[in-house]
Amino acid sequence: MRRLSLIVALLGIFSLIIISNFAPPKSISSQKELSSLISNQKVLVSGKVIKETYSKNNLILHLNNNVTLLCPIPCPSLLNKNISAIAKYESFNNNYYLKILKLNYNG
Repeated sequence: MRRLSLIVALLGIFSLIIISNFAPPKSISSQKELSSLISNQKVLVSGKVIKETYSKNNLILHLNNNVTLLCPIPCPSLLNKNISAIAKYESFNNNYYLKILKLNYNG
């Protein structure tokens, strides 16, 4: 009976991992839409980079739709380029972060 319970629990956990990894990201187009997200949710963001700033381990990309993305260093300079990114929504102490998982850009 214990083995059956363990097998069922492991299959459940494995299926949840598979579903969460292959679920399509939610598309957002403005900063206002971030309030409806939950932590660790994947999002699809696109826009033109209007400003870049550097922090200790990230290049911070500011888009024309007021969305800010964190690109882990090394990250190419993307100033004035149109980008599309799949990012993970993270929040800490009422601050939100969109950490880039996959980045596409023209040029």
